[in-house]
Amino acid sequence: ADARLNRRTYYENVLLVGEDEGAVLQMGGVGKFLDFTNLIPSRPMWSTVDHQGRCWLSGMGGVMCLDGENVVVYGREHGLPDLALAHVFEDSRGRIWVGSYGGGVSAFDGKNWRQMRTSDGLSDDQANACAEDWQGRVWIGCDKGVSIYDNNAFDRAGLTVKLQLGNVDVKSMIGDAKGRIYLGCIGGLMRVGPDLNSNIITPRDGLPQKTPQAVYIDSKDRIWVGTWGGGVAMIDPVAWKVSKEHALPEAGHVRRIVEDSNGRIWVAAIEGLWILREERWTKVMAIPLSMVATVPDAVARQLLDLAEKK
Repeated sequence: ADARLNRRTYYENVLLVGEDEGAVLQMGGVGKFLDFTNLIPSRPMWSTVDHQGRCWLSGMGGVMCLDGENVVVYGREHGLPDLALAHVFEDSRGRIWVGSYGGGVSAFDGKNWRQMRTSDGLSDDQANACAEDWQGRVWIGCDKGVSIYDNNAFDRAGLTVKLQLGNVDVKSMIGDAKGRIYLGCIGGLMRVGPDLNSNIITPRDGLPQKTPQAVYIDSKDRIWVGTWGGGVAMIDPVAWKVSKEHALPEAGHVRRIVEDSNGRIWVAAIEGLWILREERWTKVMAIPLSMVATVPDAVARQLLDLAEKK
């Protein structure tokens, strides 16, 4: 696979999006209020920065791509479903993948979008997350199973059946630099490696709640799991067990987890915002949040020009 396999990016600027409306951009320790009301997406739900440094925001109404100078917006007229768009992800070939809540998954090759649904072999049209494995295959986690995209088609009967992933309800997913896949599914956190062995951590193993709504791997290779009701737990990747260190049950219903360029871990939840700095959690905001993401300097300045409240 390409060296960009499941690459991670870290930036100092942090974008926070509220559960209802409004957003805050943290730049140099100063918060700037943003208004996405007249933009697409009107409420960003996911963000990723590709290998060219472009920031992709998906959410209500479409996808916005910002490179620090230009803005390109993609919507229904470009082949995207006219629905809320979910997880946005770049694979090692440079394709951008966007899941949706009811419209399947769409892939952008740099020129055109291709929408794929159950009629194309996708397991379910509720596509929640994407990641890339050790052979460059793209996994799409849905409410009703996992689909694996390889050689421009879905693997209908191979790896998905062998790993018994046909009926799992996947809410989050991430891949590591070795191509291993971590599936946050109702029931626990599953890890699948190149040897096709799978391991799962459940509440019986110390996971605080059964649904990992957010999964994140930081620069120290620690695995962070944000659950839907039990807060945050950290997984020791070597021992493959829940660590007692840095548990954050008060975070409750977690939406997203990211790391900034200073090594701080940010947790966005319905219950508010927490930051892990110098190995201690601090609650810094009580507003319900739906997203936290880090963005490059040029994109941060561009967002201010586009959406700063007057």
